[in-house]
Amino acid sequence: MTRPLRTLLSLRTLLSLRTLQRRRRPPPAPLRSQSSPTPPPSGDPGCAKDWERVRGVTFGDGSGHDNDMQVYYRNTLTGETSWELPEALRSSVEEVIGEDVEWDGMNGSCDDFGTEVLGIVKLLLDEGTTSVSSTQPLRRICELSQTCGSEEEWVELIEGGGDFALVAGVARVVEAGVTSGKREVGDRGDVYYCEAFSFAVRNLILFSKLHPEMWNALEKPTIPQMLLNVSEALLESTANLGPDNDERGINGYADFSADEECTVNLMMLQEIFLNCSDGSFADKDVVKNVISTVLGCLKVASEELFVCAGLTMVQINKREEAVIDEVSNQNVIMQDFCATDGVAASSLIEACLLLLNENSYPNNEDFEVLTAILVVFKSFFETTQTSQCFYMNDLNVLVDIILREATNLPPDSGVRANFVEVVHLILLNTEWGLNGKYRRAELLNMLESFIDMGERGVGRATIVATEMLFGECLNLLEDD
Repeated sequence: MTRPLRTLLSLRTLLSLRTLQRRRRPPPAPLRSQSSPTPPPSGDPGCAKDWERVRGVTFGDGSGHDNDMQVYYRNTLTGETSWELPEALRSSVEEVIGEDVEWDGMNGSCDDFGTEVLGIVKLLLDEGTTSVSSTQPLRRICELSQTCGSEEEWVELIEGGGDFALVAGVARVVEAGVTSGKREVGDRGDVYYCEAFSFAVRNLILFSKLHPEMWNALEKPTIPQMLLNVSEALLESTANLGPDNDERGINGYADFSADEECTVNLMMLQEIFLNCSDGSFADKDVVKNVISTVLGCLKVASEELFVCAGLTMVQINKREEAVIDEVSNQNVIMQDFCATDGVAASSLIEACLLLLNENSYPNNEDFEVLTAILVVFKSFFETTQTSQCFYMNDLNVLVDIILREATNLPPDSGVRANFVEVVHLILLNTEWGLNGKYRRAELLNMLESFIDMGERGVGRATIVATEMLFGECLNLLEDD
C-alpha cells in the first residue's frame, strides 16, 4: 500500500493546501468611478490570448475598505473591458479544470486526478496559453499535489514516460512570461504574471524534490537561468530591497503573504543551485545579483525566512562554479564581505550557526546539508582577512557545536573530517589562540581520540585531516 503524497513530503506549510487559499477577505465589488474603466457591453468573447488583466483604482465603497488594486480585463485587440472574467478566458480554463473532482479524504486518493493533470499539461503546452489563462490550471496542480495520489503516482506523472511534459508545460509559462514583449525580467507591474509565476515555482519545487532529474530533461538550458533572473527580481521586490521599490511587490497579488513569496523564491533558488548544471551559472552578473538579494533578505528577514535565506546561501556557496572567481580563484561571497561593513557576513554566520545546530545528529541525518554548512565555515576561515568577519562569541559557539557534533556522529561518517578541517582553519587563521584558547583541552582530547580509534573507528579521511592538523597546529593545542 502506498502512502498519500502529503505524508511523504515536508515542504513546509507554504506548499500545503491551506496556504493556497486566499489569506485576505475578498475585496468589495469595484465602484465604477472616473478613475476606473467603464466596461462596454459584452461582444464577441474572442480568443483567450487577446485578453489581459489590468489593475484599476477606485475610491472605495464607503465601508472603510478602499478598493485600491482591483482588477478588470481588457481585450488588447478591440479595447473592450470587463469587470467579470471574459467568456474566452473562462472557457479556456474550465475546458480543462471542469467541476471540482471528488476524493476520499481518508486516504487522499482522488478519482482520476491523473487524467485531469494530463489535461492541464495539454493546456499549458498550448502556445496560445497566456499568464491569465495559465494561473488557474497551475493553482489546480498545486491543490491536487497536496491532496491526491501517492508519491509514486506523482513521480510517474512528472516523468511522463520520459518526456517530462508536465515539467515542460509549467516551465513554458515561465518562459512565455519572460520572453513576452509585455513582460520582461524584473518587471513588477504585470501582476497576473506574478501570480502565474508564483504557482509555477511552487509546482517546480515539488517536482524537483520528487524527481531532481527533471532539470536534465528540460530542452532549453536557458530556463534555469530565467528562473534565476525572475526569482531574484521578485524576491528583491517582495522583500522591499530594491532602491526604486514601491508596494507593488508586496501587494502585487493577494493569494500569498510577502514572507510566503520570499520563502518560495528562496526555495526555488535552492533547487536550482542544488540540481542544475554548471551552464546555468555562466552569467556571473546574474549570480552576483542573486547573492546580493539573498544576503539582503538575511538582514531584514523574519525568523523563519532568515533560516531559509541562510540555507539558500549555503547551497549557493556549495557550487564552486558559481562563486569562485575565474581570475582571482577566490570566493566572490567572501570577497564582497571583506569590502563591506560586515553586517551581511554577521547575518550569514548567525544563520549558519542556527542551521548547524538544527542539523545535529541523530535528530537530522541529512549529511549533505551538514557538509554544505561546514563548507561555508571553511570559506570564512580560508584566509585571515575573511576570518575577521567572525566575532569571538560566534567563534566560541561554533567550537561548542563542533565538540558536540564531531563526537556524536556515527563511526563511519565522512562528515567528521569536515569538522576537523574547520578546526584546522580556526587554529591557523583566527585569533582563537590569542583570546584564551577556548576549550583547548577538549579539542585536543577529541582529536587525540580520533587518532586512537584509527581508520576503522572514524575513517581514513578523518585520520588524514587530524594528522595534517597536528602537523601544523599541535603547539597551539598543547598546554602553555
